[in-house]
Amino acid sequence: MTFLGKLFGNKQDSIDTHNKPKDERRAECPYCHKILSKIPRAKTKCSHCGMFIFVRTRPSGHKELVTEDDLPRIAKEWASEMLKRDSQKQKETGIETLHLARNNIRGWVGSNVVRSLKLYTAEDEKVCKLCRRMHGKIFPIQTTEQIDFVMNNAHIKGCENPNGCRCYWRPEEISIG
Repeated sequence: MTFLGKLFGNKQDSIDTHNKPKDERRAECPYCHKILSKIPRAKTKCSHCGMFIFVRTRPSGHKELVTEDDLPRIAKEWASEMLKRDSQKQKETGIETLHLARNNIRGWVGSNVVRSLKLYTAEDEKVCKLCRRMHGKIFPIQTTEQIDFVMNNAHIKGCENPNGCRCYWRPEEISIG
């Protein structure tokens, strides 16, 4: 398996390729609604109004041409969808929380939207001293080394909780450009 394959996991985990919805994009600017010469496949500037048109895939699998204002909402949809899929996967397969944490991190890295992650504890009396010190720390995920560090510490090494580490990660900084 390639490095990227190991990092991002199985593509089929993120989108069901057998039931992939039809691409319903139209060659129309989402800003000025004028007809474009072709359907954009990536970020493109409209030849009519000069605004940037973004191409995004929704959690449903539909590709859409969207405005810059639509990007944060779509990123939130993806974050919610990934959490829902992880919860469902845990129920179906019994995957341990460490694997789920790593799966979330892989998804956030693969989204090319999330730039950093923040670590949270369960914030109760059972949180160990080490985890308490790590609560609220922000970790960038833009280089291979940074991604490796976060993946290797998906749960705090040395956690003193007898039931295992209950810390979790959430996206902190997103970049849409």
